[in-house]
Amino acid sequence: TALAGVEPLTFDAVVEAAQAGDALARRLLSESGRWLGVGIATLVNILNPQMVIVGGEGVRAGDWRFAPMREALNAHVFNGLAEDLQIVIEPSGDEAWARGAACVVLSALFRSPVHQDMPLSLPV
Repeated sequence: TALAGVEPLTFDAVVEAAQAGDALARRLLSESGRWLGVGIATLVNILNPQMVIVGGEGVRAGDWRFAPMREALNAHVFNGLAEDLQIVIEPSGDEAWARGAACVVLSALFRSPVHQDMPLSLPV
């Protein structure tokens, strides 16, 4: 395997080895994709979202990771929930979290006072 002796073993090294045809690297990406799919399926079964966005550095693994992820989703999502579920692979990679964090801050900053939470009880 091309991964033998790679120190430190990074995600990028695994992806590069998979691209070069390394069977172990491809199996690692496939297994991580399968478990990602099982985890997402669990969240879908609990929360029933309309959309799940997958992003971050793992996007670089491509179909070696996302084909097994989709198979696991299909196998583990309850009947009736998968039909309306949209899975989006966010190609922006590592920058997407920063945009999301900025949106949360801007949303709180420009929130109308009408939408502020009311206290559960009045002070006595």
